[in-house]
Amino acid sequence: MKYVNSLIDDLKRRDFTINTICMDSKGNVIDLLHAKEDLNNKLIKTVGDPQIRLREDILRILRAVRFATSLNFKICDDVKQAIIDNGDLLGNLSYTRKKEELTKIFTSPNAPYGISLLQELGLDKHLELSNLSDLKVVDDILGIWAQLDVLDIYPFSKVEKETIVKVKEALDYDIDNYALYKYGLYVISIVASIKNIDKKSITKMNASLPIKSRNEIQLDVKKFCEAHNIEPSYWLKNTYEMLEKEILNGHLVNEQEAIHSFIANHLEDVLVAK
Repeated sequence: MKYVNSLIDDLKRRDFTINTICMDSKGNVIDLLHAKEDLNNKLIKTVGDPQIRLREDILRILRAVRFATSLNFKICDDVKQAIIDNGDLLGNLSYTRKKEELTKIFTSPNAPYGISLLQELGLDKHLELSNLSDLKVVDDILGIWAQLDVLDIYPFSKVEKETIVKVKEALDYDIDNYALYKYGLYVISIVASIKNIDKKSITKMNASLPIKSRNEIQLDVKKFCEAHNIEPSYWLKNTYEMLEKEILNGHLVNEQEAIHSFIANHLEDVLVAK
């Protein structure tokens, strides 16, 4: 884009009228394109013909929705129609750029309005958000993305992917001690938000877990093996999994004597299982 010396020429190149207000060095407001009027009326309008302006820069389609969402403004009718007419052009926009704008919409305090706009304007299909109507708005963006089947479409970091996968898995289970132990407080707190469960109760439940990790299980492997003349091998993995469930479900006290006795009573089954 070339620099121009004329202010009006520069303003005419901007996307929406609300972005055209200027101020000179003396603090005087300059409003050549009647932006104040649109601000007062809470309207999103393009500078010039919306059909042309949106085709010039496809990202403006999502920016219009994002500004309307964050500011709680309406999108004027001709801009809405232009978005509907040109929504398919979003297929030419990178998923990274689409994700950035969608994240801003989803994390806005006014997110439900933004989501309704995406649906009203038919953008959900162009953005490949097939289950947007079922989305529960929560205060964690990964909790939102986890509800949308886009993990193989939109770009996510390794950590983001791992969290999203865990949230999707945990959503299929009831929230109990074992789920908290397996997935952790962060993931289960997201799940609780989606399921409309009070997160304070989840925090309280987490604080009262009898164990937080496998290392806390009071099993002395060497002592147990010597007492029963066996070698530590494949059976340990299954044994630890069994102990975790029994302790977390409240069926077994996490004390060495009780744990060694429990394993001894199930030793035949433990040694057979592989």
